[in-house]
Parts: sequence; C-alpha cells; structure tokens
Amino acid sequence: GVLSIVSCIPDKYEIEVLDAASKGLNLEETINEIEEINPDILGLSVVTYRAWAMTQILNKTSAKIKIVGGPHATFNSEVLKSQGAHAVFVNDAEVTFPKWLEDGCPEGIFEGGQVELDTLSFPARRIMNLEDYKITYNKDLLFDVGNLRIPLFSSKGCPYKCIYCDVQQKTFNYKSPHRIVEEFEDIIDMGATSIHILDDAFNVNRDNVIGFCKILAKSPHIQIDWSARGTVEVREEVIAALAEAGCERLHVGIESLDDNILKYFKKGCRFKHIKKFAELCNKYGITILGYFIIGAPFETKEYLKNLPDMIEDLNIRLPYFNILT
Repeated sequence: GVLSIVSCIPDKYEIEVLDAASKGLNLEETINEIEEINPDILGLSVVTYRAWAMTQILNKTSAKIKIVGGPHATFNSEVLKSQGAHAVFVNDAEVTFPKWLEDGCPEGIFEGGQVELDTLSFPARRIMNLEDYKITYNKDLLFDVGNLRIPLFSSKGCPYKCIYCDVQQKTFNYKSPHRIVEEFEDIIDMGATSIHILDDAFNVNRDNVIGFCKILAKSPHIQIDWSARGTVEVREEVIAALAEAGCERLHVGIESLDDNILKYFKKGCRFKHIKKFAELCNKYGITILGYFIIGAPFETKEYLKNLPDMIEDLNIRLPYFNILT
C-alpha cells in the first residue's frame, strides 16, 4: 500500500520508506530510525493492533508534519487528529496524498474512496533494498520458494463480514487479468523466485480469477512459484484454472471445522464447503495453508482434541493457528 502511494508522488519529492516490521525493529528502534532520517513529513500506515505504537511515534518524533493512513484510519480519523496527526487519509490515498502535497500540506481529513487500480503505476518496489527481503534457507521453513518472495495485490477489500476481521474495506476492487500478469512480469524482472498474491479475498470474482489464470497459463515465459490468499472455494472450474496456471498454495481463512463456531463468526462457509474445498485442492495438487482460530465461544474440549485428526483427514498440510482475543 505504501509503495503504491510512493509510485504516484512527483519526482521532485525525496522519499524514504522504513519497513520497520520486516527489519524486526522494536518501537524504540523505530523511533530512533525515524529521528535519524529526520523527515519534513512523517507518514504512518497503521493497522489497529499497532494503534498504541502509533501514538508513541506521533508523540516522540520531531517531524513538523505527521500524517496517518491505513486500515486504522477508516473509522478513527477524528480520534487520530486528537492524537497528534496533522492530516488523516481515509481509504485509498494514491490520488489524495499527491494532491495534498501539491496543495501545501493542509490540516484535515481526506477521503480517497476507491481508486481504479488499473490506472495506477506498479508499487515502487525498486525503492527498497531487496537484500533486506532475501530468504536464507533453513530446515524450519514451511516451504522452499527460493531466495526472494515478493507480494502482490490483485485486489483490495473483502465483501464478507466475519466478526473477527480487521479488513474494513467492504467494496471489492480489483485489477484486470492482463494488469495482474503484467505485474507478475515486472516482479520477475526484479529477480523474484516466488510471488504471493496477498489479497484479502483473491477469489471473490470468478471470471477475473479464471481470466487471469488463462492468460498466465498461456505465458510460457512466466515460470515462477506462486500462491494466493483467498477464501474457501467450492467452484471446481476455479480450482482447475488455478492449478493449470501453476498455483502452488492457497492461504485460506478456514478458522473452524465446527458449524456452530463458523455461524458465530458469520463465515459464509460451513464444514461441508471446507471439505469440498479440500477435496478439490487435493484433486488438483494445490497445497492448503489453512488459518484456524482457537478460543471461540462454543468451542469444546472434545473439538480441540479431535481438531488435529480432522485437519489431517482433510489433508490440510499447513495449518496455522491464531488465538481469538
């Protein structure tokens, strides 16, 4: 998201991006790094579980102008202003932020709505030091994807309303199949050995997914490990298209194998759909990385005892567990 905005900023501005999370910086180290950079304008992209860290950065850094965007800004823009933000950017900022710069950086809240994604330049990935993202092989890796795995967004938002989720953009906005393939080619040109489509819900639009897969399958020069993050998929034609295009893994929020818990979470799927999804992925050779939530209401000791065997029976080879908070 940040690099997408960077690609829209005029060249006359000097830009530096600090990816504190990927660098493994703690809060104090992040603040020190910001102070060393000494920016005229400090921009923060924030998710809600880092809201406290955001307030510390706003209070303890000396930049004259401090601005905030990202998912946390969607419903907290007024609060953010009282916490020290000079300006707050709600929703997409690829258009509103460059205009704000040209207008002299006024105070306020700026609503960007949903930008037409095909009109944007590719994210400014080349501004980053790719050496920071190189993977050193070790035996604990879940899967071997070479030495450089780069993410891509083919869409923004998710129309579903699962109660635990922090994805606040409910308008599903997506790139065209040709545009996604062009971005694949650009990332490969950077030396990537793997691409992960890090969407909130990659496979919502059936026709878009199948269209993308058909183009990719007919592009013999594109030979790369790739995966996607999406939702439980029961349409065989979609899974078949993904397999033909070389999709290796689907990262999917399954969350529970109990229908009562799924209903409580307001998930759109039930166990029968998860079972069908697993059967299709096994049939077409796609590995499932399944996210599960532990600690939900209605969860019984018997369910937890049986869960490992149920996951194994479905052949979900990469289960990933989160604790409900």
